[in-house]
Amino acid sequence: MERFTNRMWPQGNPSFSETIHSYAKQVVELDQLLRKMILKSMGVEKYYDEHIESNFYRFRVARYTIPDQPDELNETKMGCRAHTDMNLVTMLSENQVQGFQKMAA
Repeated sequence: MERFTNRMWPQGNPSFSETIHSYAKQVVELDQLLRKMILKSMGVEKYYDEHIESNFYRFRVARYTIPDQPDELNETKMGCRAHTDMNLVTMLSENQVQGFQKMAA
């Protein structure tokens, strides 16, 4: 996040950085709770500690473009294209953005 913050605000923005770190910490706590619930529902909660220890967290700030829309409806051509997340849990904060669409498997 520090690289992103420095790119957006070369003069620095400690408030943004602190907010993102606080938010990311809360997301990790929620993720761990969800994983514990998932493993328990599968009857394999004894593997929770091993699973959490092998886990790697990545926090991204991303923008999704509006799919199948002319470029003029998107503020910019930049953004995440259609993709598949291959992890067990993905958390998104939509923030009233029109670009995100969940596709059925």
